[in-house]
Amino acid sequence: MKMHKVTLLPRLAVSNIRKNGSTYFPYIGVSIFAMFTYLVFDLIQKSDVMSTLPRAVYAGMLIYIGFWLLGIIMVPFLYYTNSFLIKRRKKELGLYSILGMEKKHIGILMFWESLIVYGMVMAGAVALGLLFYRLVFLLLINLAKLPLEVDFSIHPGAVLDTLIFYAVVTALNLFVNLIQVGKARPVELMSESKKGEKKPNAFVIGLMTVLGCILMGTGYLIAVTAKLDSMIFADFFLAVFLVILGTYFLFTSGSIALLYFLKRRKQYYYRAENFVTVSGMLYRMKKNAAGLSNICIFGTMVMITVICTLSVWLGMDSILSIMCPNTFKLSFFGRQEETVIQTKLEQLAKDIGVELEDYTAHSYVGVEVYHEDGVMRKPVGSEQYRYENLCDVELMELEDYNRMEETDKKLSPGEVLIFSAGSDWDNEHILLGEQEYRVQEELRQCRLHKKAPGDDYNGWYLVVLQDAKDVEEAATVFGVNSK
Repeated sequence: MKMHKVTLLPRLAVSNIRKNGSTYFPYIGVSIFAMFTYLVFDLIQKSDVMSTLPRAVYAGMLIYIGFWLLGIIMVPFLYYTNSFLIKRRKKELGLYSILGMEKKHIGILMFWESLIVYGMVMAGAVALGLLFYRLVFLLLINLAKLPLEVDFSIHPGAVLDTLIFYAVVTALNLFVNLIQVGKARPVELMSESKKGEKKPNAFVIGLMTVLGCILMGTGYLIAVTAKLDSMIFADFFLAVFLVILGTYFLFTSGSIALLYFLKRRKQYYYRAENFVTVSGMLYRMKKNAAGLSNICIFGTMVMITVICTLSVWLGMDSILSIMCPNTFKLSFFGRQEETVIQTKLEQLAKDIGVELEDYTAHSYVGVEVYHEDGVMRKPVGSEQYRYENLCDVELMELEDYNRMEETDKKLSPGEVLIFSAGSDWDNEHILLGEQEYRVQEELRQCRLHKKAPGDDYNGWYLVVLQDAKDVEEAATVFGVNSK
């Protein structure tokens, strides 16, 4: 008899979920899809393949930011989905209370229902994640045209993260449900599903509307004014977070503020076709607006993802031509005779079965520098991690440059030619360490690299000096032996 009492509430919870399938199963389906998406994102970001991608740091950071934004969006999304579920269940819970079930037993029943739903959702999400994770990842790799040999492995930490995340969301929803049911009387629970929402407080609505406008404006301001530097990912995360928050506030309060405004317009409000509509929406807009804001945010994310993916896909040839202007690049350390290089190049082309059409041979000294306000110097301390100020510089003799470009440029002592692969140098002088040079000409094109004027983050420069002595002195400043 005692065992029967212990299993009564769990069995009743299972029966309730089955009998209320039209209410529970859509909620379970939505939750499974949400957690499946969360799990796949986490599996991708924890995959060992991410560290082998080109520019893996940036790709990993974008996935990481997207993962956190997804989690932030899912909390209110699942919360409002649960609010529709509990509203439909209150009549049944009120009936249990009228028939003599105590509030603590109703609370235990709700706990078992939440636990069963949690188990069903996580079983479905993990099963789908393990089944389709490889397919999603292979699709992404195929779209990026990355020739990677992928050894898929399931990271247990991703599954654990998903279990913990949905456990927190479920606990939050259960806590709110228990408070709502615990404070309400049985009669109120019986009529809850037919009741509208409480009349919104005008002051709170006004405050949230203003706050929503401020958050939205600040988010867009950060997005417009953000620079392509080491803080770009932090700016991106903050901008998106503020816009999401502002969207929720504006939908849930701004729409109601608009209804209040229409209500004050007597000539509009007291028309037969407007009176019922405006009055009814005031008591129903809060949750509807929350659902609309979720649709808006998800719809915007889908459009941004599609547009960015198409832009990268259609611009792939342009990206490759800028980042890789040559089909092959061979590097030799130390000084080499051009005839020796040509012989080796022709032999290599013959070995791999390709026809040598054109090639560019040049000698240079490569250095990594820290540049700021027209000064290039050796990075020290934490400057080695300030990527927006770090750049690669090739120091070249004028004779080698003229031979490479087939030109006949002249330089006087203390003068240089400079080419920037990104935005223009736009300075009449350049300091290499403590040695100042006058920029005789800023080159607009170079056979070594294509120019992308709008790219403020492409730190590559060619500095042409008068002779080998100037190149050696400049290289010494950056701790490089040019001999």
